[in-house]
Amino acid sequence: MLSKATITPILRLNRTATLRSLSAGGPFINTSRKEQADAGTTTDLPPQESSSAAAETGGMANRFLVTAEVTVSKIFPAGFGWQSASVVADGMGMQADSFNFAVTTGAGDAVGYVVW
Repeated sequence: MLSKATITPILRLNRTATLRSLSAGGPFINTSRKEQADAGTTTDLPPQESSSAAAETGGMANRFLVTAEVTVSKIFPAGFGWQSASVVADGMGMQADSFNFAVTTGAGDAVGYVVW
């Protein structure tokens, strides 16, 4: 049986390792920086971009553009597939609360997402 005196240092070590991982960038850090972090060396962060350069490459306009692109390329075709499959399922006499209706519309949703 493990005593509190045995468990406390283990928990403290685990918490320290987690905090180090988060401060080093966690799982999103590239390999070269991760190797440097493991070696104990530090690197300076790149200089901050000017606000005009950041506005040109990002911002709300870019965010809405990406959202519109995803809507047109994935969400709309998937919804079209779902709606088409629901019309087919209704024509086959399936009730909207049945398992077969859910499977049919799910398959139509998947086909609309993948094919487009």
